[in-house]
Amino acid sequence: MSKNMAWAGLLVGAILGLSGCGQTAKAPTVKVAAINDATLGLEKTSVYDVPTPPVTQYSKADPGTSASLGVSYHTAPPQVPHNIDDFVPVTRDNNMCAACHNTPDLIGAKLEKGQANPAPRSHYVGKTNDLYMGRWNCIQCHRPQSDAALLVESVFRPDKLN
Repeated sequence: MSKNMAWAGLLVGAILGLSGCGQTAKAPTVKVAAINDATLGLEKTSVYDVPTPPVTQYSKADPGTSASLGVSYHTAPPQVPHNIDDFVPVTRDNNMCAACHNTPDLIGAKLEKGQANPAPRSHYVGKTNDLYMGRWNCIQCHRPQSDAALLVESVFRPDKLN
């Protein structure tokens, strides 16, 4: 940029500043009324007026004595059909789930009554029979079954996604 152009820019800025064009307009003051917190949500009553769901009771059945509910949809992790109180917390170094379910030789086999379902092939390293340790936290996906009623009916159908 030339020296003359720089001086011209300074001169124009000074003229605009002196004429008042460089000043910003003051925004008008607007008073906003407070919003009642009972009007913010979808439910137009107090949260204390809505009854809470009943306490959920988890299965107290011993392992091998109850039937699985199956899965909600293809590829969904199955729920745990038995009591897990004695098996938690599940840690990388203390995984009581693997003690019964790490049976890759039983994948696809007909199981005897009371026999633990084997962890699926996806839980093993490649085609080996070594459990993939990135999946040590079983209860992150597999939750205990309970007697809780559905609060909202699911209409999820993975086969209808496309």
